[in-house]
Amino acid sequence: MTHNIACCYMTHNHPDVVKRILGVVLQPYDENGIDIYIYDSSTSDETKDFVYSLIEAGIRNLFYVTVDAALSGDGKLLEILQGHGLQKEYDYIWPCKDRSFMTADSVRLIQQESRKNYDCMLIDCWIPVSSDYRNYKKVYGREEFFREFGWMTTSWEVMLFHTDMLLHTIEWDSFIRQYHLCKDQAFNQPLTVFGGLALREDPKIRVLSYKEVTIGNDKAVSSGWVDATFPLWGKMWPDAIGSLPECYEPYKAEVIKSQGMHPNVFGSVDNLIILEKRNAFTREIWDQYKDRWSTLSDIPPRYVEAVLDKDSIRIIQMAIEDFNAALQEKQYKRAYYIFSRTTYLSYLLGSTYYWMIRRCMDVHLREKGAGIENGILTGVGNHQDLLYKYQKLKFYMRRIEYDIPFEKEELTAFLHNNSITRQFINVMIDSECIDTSKLIGYWRQYGYEG
Repeated sequence: MTHNIACCYMTHNHPDVVKRILGVVLQPYDENGIDIYIYDSSTSDETKDFVYSLIEAGIRNLFYVTVDAALSGDGKLLEILQGHGLQKEYDYIWPCKDRSFMTADSVRLIQQESRKNYDCMLIDCWIPVSSDYRNYKKVYGREEFFREFGWMTTSWEVMLFHTDMLLHTIEWDSFIRQYHLCKDQAFNQPLTVFGGLALREDPKIRVLSYKEVTIGNDKAVSSGWVDATFPLWGKMWPDAIGSLPECYEPYKAEVIKSQGMHPNVFGSVDNLIILEKRNAFTREIWDQYKDRWSTLSDIPPRYVEAVLDKDSIRIIQMAIEDFNAALQEKQYKRAYYIFSRTTYLSYLLGSTYYWMIRRCMDVHLREKGAGIENGILTGVGNHQDLLYKYQKLKFYMRRIEYDIPFEKEELTAFLHNNSITRQFINVMIDSECIDTSKLIGYWRQYGYEG
């Protein structure tokens, strides 16, 4: 098979991670036409020696590129996007963090899609509510892709760039000046994605949804940007998006806030508490951002004030009141955000009840994905209504699993009156039952196929 994709791993002093990742990816990537480049800025030779030992042993799809140790990750990315170090011509360049990998089935699909000459491809690695509320298409135009996925392009490993777009359309000297691309620019990738697409006539972007592909990460490495959350996402990110061409203007504010509402940025009370504890969020920082907070996050300022006051009781009380209000107003997406991003609620409800309600909200997402309108949230006005549905269904599950007698007419009435769906049944079986095959068989009589 012709190797038409260059997967370019950027690494710095992570030899053990590189060893593990290469052990996972070398064979399936080779079998699916993907060459692997290690762009190494390490201060020791351990990564270099290991990679060359594999090359000398006959690994044919592996290449090593030395990078200046003083160059940042974003500086390495900028060189990769310009084709630095590539030994062949490729259809696609795929930058990656050194900790990321794809399954064999996923890279097989990527290879298949690479033959269709999309301007670029995006791997949707984000499963939670933002994805489940999205109506996926396979192919997007420029502006709609920006609106739906602009925020996601900040992750290096999610983008595959067609070299016609990168190396043959972009005049790099002027492009770098226009968008202020450099080793200190944290958003070289999204600026190149959307600045480059703006130069193309009627570009087509293929989105590989999380339902089609699986991306994994080595657990030994995590983000080093936590303490810079506010300057990075509160200042540099809006400035970068603001510098993009006029064709994106209608959606710039939406894209800025989409990233801001990421749970590891400004989208969760939990993360604000973490930042405050790390001294990465203070009164002085809040004073710089509070006047434009609404452009970055939907978390009400009263929560932020409570975080800075270290008033966990007030946070919990506000969250449960707002969650119940969202249920009453049928603002279910807001309800999901409140509950899933304020785990401090477990101190009020107890861990068991908290996770019962979290599972109920996950059931809602599954129902929504299946196009079900009347489901677990039908007739629900507060968290206690959800707990009733969950605990009552659990009551019947226990009796079915352990052959404890009960009135089947009452079960039938409960199922009908509470809009119990297949999605709810499946989550309950997975979460609360041991003999799952017995439960699955039982529920077939009620038309609940797994």
